[in-house]
Amino acid sequence: MPEKISLKLDTLPVELIYRILDHLDALVILCSLQNINTRMNAIITSYQPFQTLKTLCLAKNDIGKAGVKHLATTVLQCNTTLQELDIASNRIGDAGAQHLANALKLNTTLRTLNLASNKICNSGVSYLAIAIKQNTTLNMLNLQHNNIQDGAIKYLADALLNNTTLVTLDLKNNMIETMGAIQFAAVLMYNTTLTTLDVTCNQINDKWLEYLGDALKRNIAIANLTLQNNVSNDAEVQRVLDAITQDTTLTTLNLRWKNIDNTGVKHLLHVIQQNKRIENLDLAWNNISDAGIEELAVALQYNTVKHFTSISTLYIYILRHLMQTILTLNLIGNKIASAGVQHLANAFLQNRILTTINISCSDIDETGAKYLAYVLQYNTTISTLILQYNRIGDEGVQHLAAALLKNTTHSMLNFQGRKFKHGMMESLADALQLNSTITVLDLQRNKIDDKGSQHIADMLQHNTTVTSLNLSHNDISDRGVSYLAQALQHNTSLSILNLQRNKVGDAGVEYLANKLTLNTSLTILNLSDNTIGAAGIRHLADALHRNIMITTLDLHNNKIGDDGAMYLTNGLQHNRTVTMLDLGENGISDAGAEHLANALQQNTAILTLNLKSNKIGDLGAVHLANALQQNSTLVTLYLQENKIDTIGAVYLAIILQQNKTLTTLDVKENPMDYTWRKQLSDVSIRNLPLTTLNLWYLKIANREAEYLANALKHNKVQSTKDSSISLASSLFNADHYHAPS
Repeated sequence: MPEKISLKLDTLPVELIYRILDHLDALVILCSLQNINTRMNAIITSYQPFQTLKTLCLAKNDIGKAGVKHLATTVLQCNTTLQELDIASNRIGDAGAQHLANALKLNTTLRTLNLASNKICNSGVSYLAIAIKQNTTLNMLNLQHNNIQDGAIKYLADALLNNTTLVTLDLKNNMIETMGAIQFAAVLMYNTTLTTLDVTCNQINDKWLEYLGDALKRNIAIANLTLQNNVSNDAEVQRVLDAITQDTTLTTLNLRWKNIDNTGVKHLLHVIQQNKRIENLDLAWNNISDAGIEELAVALQYNTVKHFTSISTLYIYILRHLMQTILTLNLIGNKIASAGVQHLANAFLQNRILTTINISCSDIDETGAKYLAYVLQYNTTISTLILQYNRIGDEGVQHLAAALLKNTTHSMLNFQGRKFKHGMMESLADALQLNSTITVLDLQRNKIDDKGSQHIADMLQHNTTVTSLNLSHNDISDRGVSYLAQALQHNTSLSILNLQRNKVGDAGVEYLANKLTLNTSLTILNLSDNTIGAAGIRHLADALHRNIMITTLDLHNNKIGDDGAMYLTNGLQHNRTVTMLDLGENGISDAGAEHLANALQQNTAILTLNLKSNKIGDLGAVHLANALQQNSTLVTLYLQENKIDTIGAVYLAIILQQNKTLTTLDVKENPMDYTWRKQLSDVSIRNLPLTTLNLWYLKIANREAEYLANALKHNKVQSTKDSSISLASSLFNADHYHAPS
């Protein structure tokens, strides 16, 4: 009788062990096979599906100190790839901060840590401060919206005297008062790495500004300083600005909401005269009025001012020098009317530096527009002028339109919220027919109707430079779309067309679809928030068979339904160009998901699919999971706010263990329970390329956090500068992807 041979798993060849691991549950691997012996640990560590995750988002869950302990001890201490960790808006408290601090002392890969809104108090900060002293990789620490008081600042201050890597520190919306701020200011004299400091909305008064001023005189690193809602009067502003005159590194100064009036503005003089580095000055939402610049023309005429007889002439001198250094000037929400615009215009005529100016939400009328129009004819550096939400009427637009015929540098025109009348729109369109510099045209929120759309369409048939046209939030119906569609047949430059939230229905889409087969330039089409149904989608799907240019198609919040999804399937099965498809909020149920799953099995182009806020349940998730077995191109899948429960979610997780391309899966706010959370933990290590895991609002508690931590313990990936997962949020309308605040 043959002798029985007994083999132990850890004695098998490595490749055979890898194959066995392929069929084992992740938790079995980590809980049962980990720490058997040194060889087995080395094999598990080198197991390829454990080597990918770089970004982990666990914001807005129910993770407490116990869950954070598991994350800290098993992920941060052992994982060698994770670079960004977001656990904002949990309840980790001081105890959780202590666990994280202990891990940070040993971690050598984490770059960004978000601990906002976690009820961290002074003792928690003291633990983190000790860790910052020893950690050599952390670049950004977000501690906003906690309970940090003066007592904690001494710990942070001491840490920053020794730390040489932290670049950004966010402390806004805490309870820091004057004494704590003074301690922190002293550190800035010696710290040479911190470049961005945000202490917005604390309880700091003017006493600390003298110390801050001394610090800024010696600091050689701070480039971005935000004091919003701390400094509130002229004397306080003066102290800060006096210090900035000697600062040689500050490039961005944010003085929004400081109640700065014409008297307070005079203190900018020293900054503008002596500081040669500030490029971006934000004075939005203050009380600066025409009186501060009424003598600007006189000051510019004589070029020098030896004696200041009033606040207004002093401010004129400030502006005279400001024009020599500032690249971007933000004056949103001040009290600038036509008289003030006239003086600004005179300054801009001599300026050869300023490229961007924003005078939105002011009191500019037709007369002010006339002054700006004159500037546009002769100024050769301003490329962006934003005038949204003013009182510019027909005559003002006519002046601006005429100026655009002569302007040779302006590349972006933003008339958002202007509420154009027909005459205004016609004048602007006529001017743009011959303009050769405007590439970005933003006309959203202007109540443009079909007649206005016709003028724009006429312009597009002749204009050869506008590449981006934003007509969102207007009153364009199917007839107006027909004019635009006709223009697309001839236009060869427009690549982005945004028709979000108009009155586009099935007929309008039919017009567009017919002309898209002939267009050779449009790549991004946004039709979200309209009334498009299955009939319109049928025509669009037919166009996708033949169109070889569209790469991004946004149909969010329409009435597509399951029938529309079926038609899209026919169009997408053979399309090779659409890479981003947004079908969120379209009433798509399991049947529609099945149709889309069929398309995914054959489509080789789609990288991002958004199915957020539909009616997809377990059966739909199963169909999508089956499709992912065949699909090898989809990178990002949004399934949040559907009806996927445990069965569908677990099935999706199992199938994803075989898929090697999906890097982002968003399933927050579905009714799935603990079983799915465990399976999702398995996916994070099974799926070879998974680099971002978003678990917002899944109510992950301590037990689930422990499983997740174990699953990520040996996740590894080579560091790269960028990740393809960012494509979705940059190309789709941002409104659909806002993270919960």
